[in-house]
This record gives sequence, structure tokens and C-alpha cells, in this order.
Amino acid sequence: MDWAYQAISDIKNLHLSHRNWNTALSSAHAMLIASTPGEVVCITGPSRGGKSRLITSLVKLLICGNDFDDSDLMPTVEILATNCSVDGEFSSKAFTLRALEAIKNPFYSATTLDTNDWGADFYKQLGRTPETVLRPALEHGLINRKTKYIFIDEAQHILYARGGKNSTEAILSSWKCLAQATKTVLVLVGAYPILDAIALCPHMIGRKHQIHLSRYRANTADLKVFLSIIKQYSSLVTLKPEIETRSGISY
Repeated sequence: MDWAYQAISDIKNLHLSHRNWNTALSSAHAMLIASTPGEVVCITGPSRGGKSRLITSLVKLLICGNDFDDSDLMPTVEILATNCSVDGEFSSKAFTLRALEAIKNPFYSATTLDTNDWGADFYKQLGRTPETVLRPALEHGLINRKTKYIFIDEAQHILYARGGKNSTEAILSSWKCLAQATKTVLVLVGAYPILDAIALCPHMIGRKHQIHLSRYRANTADLKVFLSIIKQYSSLVTLKPEIETRSGISY
């Protein structure tokens, strides 16, 4: 069964570009470079459709191949919105801490930790720090880093915030205000429920642009494209001759 393990490994390592993904990438790139500070771009699509990889590719296009690792600049910032609080709830404070971590804030992120054993005390101190202190630190950090684009992946998780729809609307309004205060473009990336969340926030709807990473449909054009994708995967699977003979399948 060595051939099967090899095929599985090849398929896992295959980064497949296809029509719908390429269309979403080019549309999102054009929209982002044309967006003005404070605007919101929403990228939606089915789960496992390649939205996170889309973020990675967009970041590479936006920074034009430049390396900012050794500088204080962060033109793009990527933050994962996780529902990691009690009972799987979304926490605005936890998100702010993740954002501070993303911009490598020298006071409120793990970048301040060294090899000694005061890490536990550091995280306890962060837990006691109110969000009214953390939020201004985030705003000033984004301004100092000269950030232009804030990508929030898995943004649909805000629907799990305690307080239901009112909290979801408040969080979205807060993110919109963050973009306006820091003169950045806010990019919300998530599965389709993020559209339900945005519909709760009139403050955001007026300046929102949408990109759809769509599924393939049961029409002739889409079926042809989907068949070409299947063929690319099939080319990585080489069955033993006796298996092909028994199954009647030829690759």
C-alpha cells in the first residue's frame, strides 16, 4: 500500500489553483487596492474552500514581494477570530489580545517574554488588564506599524459572542471604528454566516464590498472546470496494474 500513502502525501501537498479561486483572488486584490481607509471588504465562501489561502496570496500581492520582517512596518496584519472563551463563546478582549500579539506589541504580547519563568505571571497580568487599556494600545500600535489592511479570518465566530445579536452588532461596530481610527481597510473573511452578522450592523453595511469564493454549480461550464480539477488530482494517483485490471479503471 506504499502507493496509497504516496498518493495521499502528494494530494495533501498539492496547492491547486482553479477558476473560482483565481477569480476571487483577482477581484479581491483589485477591490483592496481601490478601497479607502475605513472601508470594509467581506470575503465569503463555503468551508474548506480556500479562503485562508486566499488571505496568504492577497498579502503577498499587497506587499509586492517586500520583506518587512526586519522593520517596524506591518502593512498587513492577520488576526484569527476564535471562539475560545468560556463555553466556546467569542470574547472581544481575547480578540484584542490576539491582535496585539499579531502586531508584536512590546507590552501586551508574548514578544516581551524571555527564557525565564515569569510567563505565567505575565499572562495573569494580561488577564487583569481591562480592554479599555488594551484597545488604545492596539490602535496606537496599528498606526505606528503603518498598517493599511487588517485581515480577520473566521470572522463568523463573532456570532458566538455572549449577548447574541446585540453583542455581534456592537463588536462589528467596534471593528469598523477601529478601521476608521487607524485609517485601515478592514477585511472580514469567513463562511456564509458572516453575512448574517453584517446584516445586524447598519453602520457597516453602507461601506461594505463583497467578494464571493463560489462553489461550482451543475452547469456545463462549471462541470468542465470541475472535471479538470479532478484530473489534476487523478494524475497523482497511480494504481498498481492488477488493481486497474480488477476495477476496470484506467488512469
